[in-house]
This record gives sequence, structure tokens and C-alpha cells, in this order.
Amino acid sequence: FDIIAVEVKPPNKSLDGQLQSDFVKLEKEMKDIVGLLVDHRAQNPVAGGILVKGYSASTYTLELVSDGVYWMSLLGTFDLLRFPADVSSIPKIIEHFVQLRIFMYSTILAIGEAND
Repeated sequence: FDIIAVEVKPPNKSLDGQLQSDFVKLEKEMKDIVGLLVDHRAQNPVAGGILVKGYSASTYTLELVSDGVYWMSLLGTFDLLRFPADVSSIPKIIEHFVQLRIFMYSTILAIGEAND
């Protein structure tokens, strides 16, 4: 099962002519993930999302609150490495991915229980 969606926009990439923002694309992908998990009887599924725009990244979760109502939460934003001196940012980057993993853990367990 997919449980995390990722949208990446390279540095200096223009939005001209783009019908949907990368954020909207990510949100739709996450909604589809939650829908598939519900179809497979996973209890209280949460989809994770990572949005990368140039050298900045954000992590999100999306969950189904009630029938047709979704709640998307921004977990955090962090800068990616651009220069060798940015290596000191690695612990913060890892911290964001660990936080996302913690939120996703209940969904991983729910998938296992639904397949038993």
C-alpha cells in the first residue's frame, strides 16, 4: 500500500501554465491514499505527504474526520542542503522524517490488522 505522497518542484521551475498547484496535487494524492486504505478496511487511516519546492520541504498528514470530511495538517517545514556548510541541518531534516513516521505508524498497524 502507498501511505505517503511526494510532490517535487525543482529550483527555478515556473508555475506558468500549471492548472493545479503542487500543494493541490499533493492533497489529492493523499486523499486518494486515504480512500484506498478505507476501501481495504484500515481503521482511521492517515496519509503522509512531502512537498518539496526548490530547497524547501514541508511534511503533512491527511486524515478522514467523517464521511467526506478530510483534515490536512502541516507537520513542519525545513530547508534542504544547498551547500556543504548546510550539513548542520541534517538532524533537523531527520527529525521531520521521524515525526512523519510516528504519525504514519498507526496506519501501518491498521493495514496489518485489516489484512489479518
